[in-house]
Amino acid sequence: MLILSHVKEVTFLLNLSDVVSRVQSFQFTVDACASLAQSLAWLMAASDANTANGKVR
Repeated sequence: MLILSHVKEVTFLLNLSDVVSRVQSFQFTVDACASLAQSLAWLMAASDANTANGKVR
């Protein structure tokens, strides 16, 4: 019975580790998307500024 208890505990910890890994992966994806959106916004603003200054070729 003691072995079964340890197996359950190890299984729980492995599942918890998997959940933490998935959350970290998701957070990385969210951060990457936010960074991409920020870059696109910067590029659009730069493009708008060039258009306003008549620098479009």
